[in-house]
Amino acid sequence: MGEDAGAEVPRPAFGGRFVGSLVGASLVTLTSLVGVAIWTGASRLLHPPGLALRTPVEGLAPLVGDAVRSAALGGMISDPKTDLGLAYADVSFPAADGSTLRGWLVPAPPGAAHADTAVMVLHDAGGDRREGLRHAGPLHAAGHPVLLFDCREHGVSDGTGRGVGLGARESEDVTSAAAWLRAQQGARRVAAVGLGQGADAAILAAARDRSLDAVVAEGASTRTEDRVRDAAAGRVPEAVSRLVARLARWRAGVSQAPEPVDAVAGVAPVPLLLVHDALDPGVVRLRAEVLHDRAGAPKALWVVANAAAGGAIAAEPEAWRERVTAWLLR
Repeated sequence: MGEDAGAEVPRPAFGGRFVGSLVGASLVTLTSLVGVAIWTGASRLLHPPGLALRTPVEGLAPLVGDAVRSAALGGMISDPKTDLGLAYADVSFPAADGSTLRGWLVPAPPGAAHADTAVMVLHDAGGDRREGLRHAGPLHAAGHPVLLFDCREHGVSDGTGRGVGLGARESEDVTSAAAWLRAQQGARRVAAVGLGQGADAAILAAARDRSLDAVVAEGASTRTEDRVRDAAAGRVPEAVSRLVARLARWRAGVSQAPEPVDAVAGVAPVPLLLVHDALDPGVVRLRAEVLHDRAGAPKALWVVANAAAGGAIAAEPEAWRERVTAWLLR
């Protein structure tokens, strides 16, 4: 008995195995939850609130009762004739993939001096052509024909339910619209006023193929991951926002497409006016400054005080009319 008195009694391994299994299961669960969160974040990015793909027979999604969006659109939720008293034509033209884009064309006033410069207004992600109604009035009054259209996967233009193209696929629609305006409507110059994702699309199109002669980009982003972080008010870790953005771009089929911050230098010598809301958080304004710094001349940055729902045209309608219409003719 003496020789065994100091021997250490082996302890059962059950407890260690249990703890190890518990830790392993917890890591698997945590990884799964993070994966679900990333997938969900990408899905929300590709299918933002308001995105409603409908057939031409169904028409644009009704906004009666949607007080928030109606207010953002200045109550202009119908068409150019109903909301502005302007004659218009329903138009359609082919997209890059052979599908059909649909919209409204408001012709220039008879004898207008700038009838040869057509202006398209590009809606944000999840929106449709009605986002440009508020802008069509002053653009038409300045003598321009105005095209309002739905990008693919939006409004009543063709789509498969894939979701938004994060500005890259929409930039192809900008090029298609510009080509149609020149070939079928006799436009000598084509300019774009882009809102949100529409601003990204205008920058990408102008840099890629010179399809535009002037760009006004309101609320443009730098890159997809920055838009994810901005939408979450910085509460999403950088690594997670990067993964959400990469997954969303892969699912949208635009992984290899440039981002606005990479393309903006190529816009020059096309005149670029960047418009941003002074009420946005400082980091968002910083992104506007980054785009401006990287852009070539001619360029300008207009930070609009007190802009909220409806953007710059709602906050400063006269200043918007003067600055934008002058810029489009540079």
